[in-house]
Amino acid sequence: MSETTSDVSYLMNQPALWAVIVEVNNLLAGHGKDKHGDDDWKKLHQVEHVRHARIHLAKNIHGLTDESHLINAAARCIMARAKELSQERIDKMFLTMPELEYGSEPIEP
Repeated sequence: MSETTSDVSYLMNQPALWAVIVEVNNLLAGHGKDKHGDDDWKKLHQVEHVRHARIHLAKNIHGLTDESHLINAAARCIMARAKELSQERIDKMFLTMPELEYGSEPIEP
């Protein structure tokens, strides 16, 4: 499989992994969007997202439970990676996944 094609069938057969992806999606579409705005993540440099991810990981390691620090770290890592992707590559990936659409609502687990 090339880097521009995707096969989500593996995830569909891994309910625990899919559940985490749903949690990250719901954080981004819910609390994150309400707190930071829809596209504010795009304004930050990739390094800032990595820094925030490290902070969340450190809080998780130290046992802080005020929020889901692993989910927040995962979301920040996704945002950091998204800063690397070109629009052309993103478009190609979505063309290979017709079951997904841009701008969908939070997914129910």
